[in-house]
Amino acid sequence: MKQPSHLAKSRHGVFYFRLTFRAGSAIKEKRISLKTKNPQEARFKSSCLSAIMLTRQQEWQKAICTVQQQKKVVRRSMSLPLQH
Repeated sequence: MKQPSHLAKSRHGVFYFRLTFRAGSAIKEKRISLKTKNPQEARFKSSCLSAIMLTRQQEWQKAICTVQQQKKVVRRSMSLPLQH
């Protein structure tokens, strides 16, 4: 059975979820134990974790966009002449 790239198996047969991310210019990897030796259960757990991570990433990106939009509004209001 072919394993997805986010699944890793230890030398003891336990499956891990591999999370890769960029920290500055380096690519880092975090391994989270799925606490199972069963490949089907590992696939199910990893797909659940992938969905959660994707949702969190989308929420984080929306939050960043909202902050950037707020900064633009503040900059525009600062550049307007004062009305007396």
